[in-house]
Formats: sequence, structure tokens, C-alpha cells
Amino acid sequence: MLKSPRISFSAAKDSYHQHDQVQRKVDENLKNMACQHLEQYQNIQHILELGCGDGVASIDIAKRLMPLTYDAVDIADALIDRAREITVDSSPISRCNFNFIQGDFNQSFFWQALPQKKYDVIYSNMALQWSHCLQRLFKYIDQVLAVNGMFVFSIPLDGTFEELKKIVRINKFTAHHEMQSLFKLLNWQYLSIDKQSIQLEFFNRLTQLKHLKSTGVNSFLGDGKEEKNGKGRKSKKPEMKSLWRYLHNDNDQMTTLSYEIGLYVITKG
Repeated sequence: MLKSPRISFSAAKDSYHQHDQVQRKVDENLKNMACQHLEQYQNIQHILELGCGDGVASIDIAKRLMPLTYDAVDIADALIDRAREITVDSSPISRCNFNFIQGDFNQSFFWQALPQKKYDVIYSNMALQWSHCLQRLFKYIDQVLAVNGMFVFSIPLDGTFEELKKIVRINKFTAHHEMQSLFKLLNWQYLSIDKQSIQLEFFNRLTQLKHLKSTGVNSFLGDGKEEKNGKGRKSKKPEMKSLWRYLHNDNDQMTTLSYEIGLYVITKG
């Protein structure tokens, strides 16, 4: 798997929307959950989105909530460039000022460079799994979230890509109960919680793996256990052999890919 999400998501910019059925389904469910609680808000001024991709979903959120400013962040340069183009080409959204930012929410300097304001809503759909430390990321979010503001996000949970655990290195996914423990540490209150299991079917193993590449999720953040060869470089031979056997023994049989998704609507009291 590729090491950098910045590289893999940029590479998938032309194929993403042909294969993002899981992300779109979760995004729609997440927005509906959020809007049930946001109907009472008459004046949403500032929204921050983490992992905005090419900005298509960002425009839809802005149309629903009509904020004054919308700061949208993604690590992939190519996707941010496309988001800026889409916003310029789309019909004007009344009063909303978009600001698309290329940045890495894992880095402290990213949060320091954000506009000096508190956000009424922070939104993220299936992006926070790329955090190196969720507890630290949540602390950054807490610092810029307004009192009584809402943090709305979805994230793949433990059990995602279960079919591939013995084949290739996959990132560690947080369990649902671990997520709830993090909320308690920050004294966040959850307004809505939902868990969804989604399983995709593929004609064979090759198309299963191509799906990962086409949606940009073929990145590995590392777990500190990678073996190194004599030159100090990480060795990929064990994984490549396992992957070769996996594809060689395919026999063109139907295979699956599982997603376990947590959807959360949080408020900061």
C-alpha cells in the first residue's frame, strides 16, 4: 500500500466518483442526522470541514445550512484545486464565503494557521481515520469549536476491511467503545450515534483491490512494526508475496469488502 494519503487521494481524483458509493451513502445519512439537530439553529456563521475532497459535498452542506464562511480542508493538492474550480463554476451560494485549504490536520501548525474564529459546526465524512492520534486531533477540534457548537463526523471503525487483514497491511481502526471514551475525556455530549455495516461485492479479488486504489484508501499510516532490511529501508517482500498468492488463487470467485462505520453528532457544552 502507498504510504502517503496525500499521494493516493491525488492519484484517485479522476476515479473517485465512480467508486465512492459507500462514502456517498454515509455522507447523506450523516447530513440528515446533523440537520435534525441543526433545524433549531437560526444563525450558523462558521463551518469547518475536515477532508473535503473535491468540494462537491461541501457545496451541498453550504446550501443546506447557509453559513457566512465555509473553511474546507483536504490534504490532497489535486482535490483542493478541483474544489476551487467547482466552487467558481457552480451557481453562487448566497452570502457564503468559501475558503478551500490544502493542509494536514495531523499537524499542530495547521491548527495554528486557521482563521482566528470559533466554528459553529465542524463536519467530516470518513476522513478522520487518517489521524495519527485521534485523542490529540479531538483536542485540536475542541479548541476551535464554539460553545454549544456541533461536531458531526463519520469514521470507519474496527472491522473495516476485515477480509484483507491477513493479506496486506491495513490501518488500525478505532472501536466504537473507544470512541465513546474519547468523548468523555473532553466532556462532549453526543446528540446522535449510529453504526452502519456496509458490504460491497466484487467479481474477483483484483476488482476488490482496484476499488481501494480508485477511492484513494490504499495508504498505510504505519504501525511501528515494519521490518527493515540491511540498508534501513522498509522491506515489502513479505506483503508482496502474500498479495501475489491472494491474487493468484483468485479463481474469479465473488468476494466482498466490509465497512463498519460510526456516525456521530456531538455537542460541546
